Amino acid sequence: MELRTASGPKDVKTYDTTRLRDEFLIQNLFNADDIKYIYSHIDRICGGDAFSSGIIHGLLKDFEHPKYALKFGLATSVLKHTVYGDASTLSEEAVTEFIESNGNAAVQR
Repeated sequence: MELRTASGPKDVKTYDTTRLRDEFLIQNLFNADDIKYIYSHIDRICGGDAFSSGIIHGLLKDFEHPKYALKFGLATSVLKHTVYGDASTLSEEAVTEFIESNGNAAVQR
């Protein structure tokens, strides 16, 4: 089994083509009579926490519309997966833009 760990965004910016291929390209993934096991560890911590905190924030900001709070929580959790590390650095504006785009907004970091 091959183990791959996440690459930090600052590190990836310094990779040349060879290094990018070494880190991300999986060659010969589908071969007859062969099973290739690759475990990729990607930082996805705190998605549930982001969901809960998004709902609480949504309720505090617009308590008369619980559906908005749910949407805000879901959008916060989805967007948390685009942020490296444990803490969310999302702004209310970024989450609101994502909600208003129906999840089609280009995430810009």
